[in-house]
Formats: sequence, C-alpha cells, structure tokens
Amino acid sequence: YYGLSLALDTPFTSTYGIGHMPFLLGKASHVLGPEFEERAYTHKVTKEGWNSQEQWVTIFPWIANDVGFMGTAVVVLLFGLFWGITWRSAALGGNIIAFMLFIMQMQGIAFIPANNQLAISPDSYFTFIFWTLVFIVIRVRQHRRARTSTL
Repeated sequence: YYGLSLALDTPFTSTYGIGHMPFLLGKASHVLGPEFEERAYTHKVTKEGWNSQEQWVTIFPWIANDVGFMGTAVVVLLFGLFWGITWRSAALGGNIIAFMLFIMQMQGIAFIPANNQLAISPDSYFTFIFWTLVFIVIRVRQHRRARTSTL
C-alpha cells in the first residue's frame, strides 16, 4: 500500500472523469498535452518513484484521479450497493444480466488491492458500462410495469 500512501500525500487535481481509465488517460494526454496526465495521482506517484503502470497502487488513486479521496469513498459505496443489487437480482430473480454484472464486479473487487481492473482496458470497461445500462433500463421498465399493474 506504499503507492496509495504516496498518493494520499499529494494534492488533488481533477482529471474530469477520465482519470479512472488508464487507457483513456493516456489518450487524453496525447490530445490535451502531457500536463493533463500530470494531474493524476497515478502520475504523481510515478514521479515519486512508484510506477503505477508496473507496481500496484490499489484502485483508490485511480478513482481519486477524478473525484478525490473523499469522493472515492462515495464511489466505492455506490459500487457496493450496485454489487448487492446485482447479486439479489441474480440470486432471487434469475436475471442472467445481473449474474454477469455480479461476476464482473467480483473481478473488480478481487483486484481492489492492485488496480482498477474493470477500467483497465476499453474492452472490459465498455462491456461493463453497456451491460450496466441494459440492466438499469430493464429494471426501470419492470418497476414501471409493476407500478402500473397495481394501480
């Protein structure tokens, strides 16, 4: 957790919602200039001698790149709530999409001490986002149907 401790000792400068995705952070620095990547905690710890691309820095600085460490607590709480919702929907409702999302989240949770595994590549990130949106749309429709049928 040395990489995390280095990040906690540095000031926050937001990466505006793209710093939690290593692949997009690198692309943004090509477009916006190398100073943009220097805003990220993961870059700041590299300057301190801890290469976040080669050494584990935990998921927390990756999330904190966008929302700071206080915001990271909120993001992790919301992720945990969503994990519980998908587990319940998969276990009690037999929802295959929820089961798939639950498994993907398990991978993310298992890698919390290492990195942001769900956002490490465009394939895994956009797959997770796509199926999350599908899951939400289906649940909203189910709740609307249930509400209208009881009226």
